Amino acid sequence: MRKWLLIAAAVILAIAAAAVWFYLSARSGFEAAERQAVQAALEQSSLVRVDRLSHYAGDEPYVIVFGSDAEDQPLIVWVGGGEVHEEKAADGVSENDIRALLAARVGTAEVIRLTPGVWQGMRVWEAFYKTEEADGFRYYYDYYRFSDGELLETYRLGTE
Repeated sequence: MRKWLLIAAAVILAIAAAAVWFYLSARSGFEAAERQAVQAALEQSSLVRVDRLSHYAGDEPYVIVFGSDAEDQPLIVWVGGGEVHEEKAADGVSENDIRALLAARVGTAEVIRLTPGVWQGMRVWEAFYKTEEADGFRYYYDYYRFSDGELLETYRLGTE
């Protein structure tokens, strides 16, 4: 009996070690992509300070770099799809503006993620949210044009 317990413990330990190795390997690739995106943004745009990163996984994945330029003006830089594109945050609608537009349109939605992205070749804000409906929670994606906040499309997903 003790022999089987030792074997089971060894198997569980090996599985746990493999899971940790897999997670760390995947994470290191993710972090390397982030470092490359930040480096590209710093070298190929007016960005001089990085405040935070966001990820967009549309047709083409992008790392979105939030920061500021030498005049301390907030910038948003899209890195992906073979390009580095910058916009002054003031030239588009803000995250808070999109939250307000979403709240006015759908009421008490729970926003899960709100990030800039590129949808059908346009700079957008992607809002991923859920609402409570009679048959459960329903998930949605909304796409708002970055420059003026116009709602471009809503994708309605299944319920949970």
